Amino acid sequence: MSACFFGADARRLFGYHHPPRGAARTGVLLCQPWGPEYQYAHRALRVLAKRLAERGSHVLRFDYHGTGDSSGETTDVSLAGMLADAESGADELRRVCGTGTIDVIGLRLGAAVAAQYAARHTVRRLVLWDPVFDGARWIEEHPPARALAGGVNGSGHVEFAGQTVSSAFLDEVAGVTASSCEAVHAEAVLVVETQGVVNEPGARTTPLHWTTNHVPDAAAWVEDASIWSGQVPAKAIRTIVEWVTA
Repeated sequence: MSACFFGADARRLFGYHHPPRGAARTGVLLCQPWGPEYQYAHRALRVLAKRLAERGSHVLRFDYHGTGDSSGETTDVSLAGMLADAESGADELRRVCGTGTIDVIGLRLGAAVAAQYAARHTVRRLVLWDPVFDGARWIEEHPPARALAGGVNGSGHVEFAGQTVSSAFLDEVAGVTASSCEAVHAEAVLVVETQGVVNEPGARTTPLHWTTNHVPDAAAWVEDASIWSGQVPAKAIRTIVEWVTA
């Protein structure tokens, strides 16, 4: 595993490249969740990347602009920007592994980013892990956003999920629906559902040509207070690795 910076100077992104063990099979881009869900899922995503690399994949996981160790402020984050960062990550991954078509895996809000990427670019395999298919509901599951007086320079920033973000970002997320994630160009799509978050009563089901695998397991993106982090869901990770590398 090696740390790296990539992308344009004005939007420098930080990531980790996990080289394959043995002959390379493919390249896999990991699209992280956002906010606390990324913090809690960090261990699980690192394990996932390691397991994929052990099976012969180049793997790149990265921080979006305005998050983690990438450039920018939390108020710079936007869903459109996250998609642009995924495109930069895919370019970097293809440069490293020398392949054209890659696999993309997204967790939670990162799954919406992964699906939007696959709507613009052809991918080999697409994995949507506990995806956010209802952005408005996802926002409601967090404490209500608190408007900051005047924002920053009157820009309308809000406090949401422990971070200062733009109200425009929440408007973008509120527009995420199952239908907005359907028009993908992928040879195969796998939805991994560990917590019943995809097809709850009243929710729209995933397209029939997608494979949905219900894997009862811990939610990587939820804090386990006993360890101050998220758990590593071994069954879900094994399911993803075996499907991507089959």
